[in-house]
Amino acid sequence: MSSSNAQHTSAKDQVNSGPADNAVFLYGALMHPMIMRQTIAVENSDLELAPATLSNYTRLHIKDQEHSALVPSDVARKIVPEGRLQQDDMMVRGVLVKGLTQEDLERLDNAQGE
Repeated sequence: MSSSNAQHTSAKDQVNSGPADNAVFLYGALMHPMIMRQTIAVENSDLELAPATLSNYTRLHIKDQEHSALVPSDVARKIVPEGRLQQDDMMVRGVLVKGLTQEDLERLDNAQGE
């Protein structure tokens, strides 16, 4: 039920630890440091990356779209044919990236068509 395309949570959904310490959950191709750094197109030595899992969400392919989407798993159970979702589909693996600037977040959003 997953797609290999790059995805991230929107900057609007970011976790803020402080004004200079933006954090975002990335999944798909963007969870790979080299691709993420190419996307933000700047070297930011303050970035901290850590493996992360988003529980109770399912990653689904969107018909006729390049990117996948994260939906609450209870919603996914209603729209995916019975028996197609496995327990492992009830979480999304990715990375939590801390230390992003506002410009980094905007570049990520622009790269994803926000």
